[in-house]
Amino acid sequence: MRNELCKSIRKFAIKESKLLDSIGSAQMEQQIQKRVIDMTRQNQDVLANETGVQSSLNEDEVKEYLHEVLKEVRKGKMHNDDK
Repeated sequence: MRNELCKSIRKFAIKESKLLDSIGSAQMEQQIQKRVIDMTRQNQDVLANETGVQSSLNEDEVKEYLHEVLKEVRKGKMHNDDK
């Protein structure tokens, strides 16, 4: 269940970040973070209802994981810009 949630976070963050010309914007990162947290809460509720199991992923872990995903996206954009 945790892996599915992480995959959803990664997919959403990458999709949202592709809309940005400049991913370094703190305001945009905060907006992405808020939307990811909202999406995570919704998915956790659905998964808990469907499986009867609560996710062990807390909000701080979601933020930390999102931060790592955004760093990867930035690195990928920098490498693509070099080509």
